[in-house]
Amino acid sequence: MKNVHVNKLMLGGLYVVWSIPVANFVINPSYSPQTWPVWLAMGVTLLFTMADRRFFALAIPFVAMFSPLAHSDRVMGLLPSEIFLGYCALSWLLIFLIINKNHVNVLPGDAYLIGLVLISFLSYLLSFEHAALLPSLLNWIALIIVFAVTRTTLRSTGLMPVYFLSLLVVAGFASALIVTGFVNGMPLVNLMTDSDNVFVDREKVQSLFRASYFYANIFYLLGAAAVVSLVAIFTANKNIYKVISSGFLVAMLSTLFIMFAKTALVALMVCLFILVLLSFSIRRLTHKHRGVAQSLFIIFPSVLLLFVLSQITGTSDYYKFSTDSFTERLAVVSSSFEILLQQPERLLFGFGPDASTRISNEATDAARSSSSGIEGAIDSAYITFLFDYGLVFVVLFSLFGVHTLLRLLRLIKRNPQPQPILINLFGVIIFFYIAAISQVIGTSKVAWVIVQIFALAGICLSRNIKDRRRVQLHT
Repeated sequence: MKNVHVNKLMLGGLYVVWSIPVANFVINPSYSPQTWPVWLAMGVTLLFTMADRRFFALAIPFVAMFSPLAHSDRVMGLLPSEIFLGYCALSWLLIFLIINKNHVNVLPGDAYLIGLVLISFLSYLLSFEHAALLPSLLNWIALIIVFAVTRTTLRSTGLMPVYFLSLLVVAGFASALIVTGFVNGMPLVNLMTDSDNVFVDREKVQSLFRASYFYANIFYLLGAAAVVSLVAIFTANKNIYKVISSGFLVAMLSTLFIMFAKTALVALMVCLFILVLLSFSIRRLTHKHRGVAQSLFIIFPSVLLLFVLSQITGTSDYYKFSTDSFTERLAVVSSSFEILLQQPERLLFGFGPDASTRISNEATDAARSSSSGIEGAIDSAYITFLFDYGLVFVVLFSLFGVHTLLRLLRLIKRNPQPQPILINLFGVIIFFYIAAISQVIGTSKVAWVIVQIFALAGICLSRNIKDRRRVQLHT
């Protein structure tokens, strides 16, 4: 078996160097923050990847999430994340194709993912909107690169704990940016648009403003980090790790709430109870830790979430749960089905990648229409997939989830000891598929993280359980 040691100084350096642009924004919030911290972090990251190519995959979430801080200093119109991905692609071609040192194996579940890629390209060709949908096609190429780099650099399951730790750090940094923007009345979603330099009156922040991020679907990342924190609470060996994980969980839940991400909060609650049922079904858990684990897993997150919700909803007229948005989404879903029925030839391969958000014509506008007007998106990822890519895509996406979750579940139940890696993957994928019911996934930078999780799942399912051990750090 190959060496899975990761240099802890380099890993810590990766976290520290990306904390600089985040700290710079937190200290001096601006729609045009200084860009040198991002480029400094990029430079150091490139050095790390030259020393250890596994840092390609470990750095992708950092580069993807924080490159918008350098939006005012693009190179040839490209963000640092796009430049980094091009560098990843060239390195991958050099190392894995020309030198042929390694090759990409087809692992469990990959057939479904290959099918999704083929259908997305076919959907583009049949869309007849090639110019308008070209950015989406390029986004798909980016997802392929992310998948290939992750699959071929994090080849050992022993590296997965390091990846999940990095994911927690990224989510923590993103939460800091979201909270900073919220406190200062800055809708971060406007940072790279023509609507920049818009500030909300701080005195009205709590009643008129929802926190946001550069990418609207950031809650997929925050929710995944919350799941990892939950799992760590009952699987960590030391109390200090449980405390740190609890702190991350509080940060994730608080951030999701000020974003009013109802879908993410509900998905987390459902995911919580699924994992609780899973813990009851694992007969080989030791009785010594079973009671504590189940108590922490059920009581702590539930009480914390209910307390936060009750306190905020009781003092603000704005943060109230209602079924109005759900009703609007049902109307959009109904409109989308109506358009598809009017054009049944589109049921098979859809209108084209991201057509529902990138194209404005009679069909797409009608699909997004509700009683209050034309919405920005269809919202449900499944209905969006159906409209953009067709029925075959939805079936393959669903089959991949069912296939992966069932195989992970069998592995979890067969193990003599709890395996945090398996439980993390199971919980995170469950969260993705539940949240996708009422929220779009899209092909943005957040999808890079989702694709990485899918890549890791295949690696984990293909390895013998003895290989699933914690990675060791060394100097």
